[in-house]
Amino acid sequence: MPKVRTGLLVLLLLLGLHSPTSGESIPAIMTKDLPIYRQTVDLFEETVEIQVTRYDMKGDTLEGKLIAATLNRERPPLILAVGSSAAQIAEREIDESIPVVFCMVADPEAVGLMGSHHSTGVTLSVPLNVQFGALKSVLPAAAVMAAIYDSAATTHVIEEAYFVAAEYGMKIKPVPIGSKEEIPEAFGSLPESVDLLWMLPDVLVLRNAETLIALAMERGLAVFAPSKKMVRMGALLALSPDYRETGRQAAELAKRLLLGVRVRDLPFESPSSLRLVINKQTAEVLNIEVPTSLLGISIEYE
Repeated sequence: MPKVRTGLLVLLLLLGLHSPTSGESIPAIMTKDLPIYRQTVDLFEETVEIQVTRYDMKGDTLEGKLIAATLNRERPPLILAVGSSAAQIAEREIDESIPVVFCMVADPEAVGLMGSHHSTGVTLSVPLNVQFGALKSVLPAAAVMAAIYDSAATTHVIEEAYFVAAEYGMKIKPVPIGSKEEIPEAFGSLPESVDLLWMLPDVLVLRNAETLIALAMERGLAVFAPSKKMVRMGALLALSPDYRETGRQAAELAKRLLLGVRVRDLPFESPSSLRLVINKQTAEVLNIEVPTSLLGISIEYE
């Protein structure tokens, strides 16, 4: 079993703080047993150097509550929550004296993590200035961006985007939707001035990604998507996090918690490793010339 490095153990003992003892492990609550979640937990375990015990919610809230009840009785030194539903369960059901580190969460505010007293972690949300900077490097002439989003979940992002987009010489045309059935009408209402569609990473948009991309292509609109998967569907570009690396980032937060740093002193982190993904075929169809220097680049930022 992987063990905490000697130096870390000595420091923990000197400080009189909790460290996992022989046979003790860190539990990881996974929303579902998905390959990307497993890989993220693997990298967390490798980095934190403490054995991780995996719990699968199977996408079921009741199962998550049962797991939380078990962990409250066992009182581990901290808990890793992987995925939005797992993070939400951990925030609501885990005793506040047990710190929680989350990862693979697209929008912490939407799942009620903002202002938490016992949860911190790594979001999949890329800062808007980083997103728009990458976008303008590919589409320097972009001026009016239609932002499609779930009106019940992501309005707070749009409110911030107005101001950030202006700094990059762009205007935001909000396109709120409340259901799949509203999508055709939403596209029909887009003004001719719109030259780009920005898909926000909320559940409603993600579930209808293929439809949204197809409708945008029919109108000759480039699509700025939240993931590499959607670029494969035909979106022009995405600034996509390295999902596995968020496991490493979460582990670094966990190490600090084990050293006694308080959760309130560890703010949420954005992913530090990103890749700009571009669909060259879509660029050709839309007659967009992409600088070869941008193809397949990785972006690191603090």
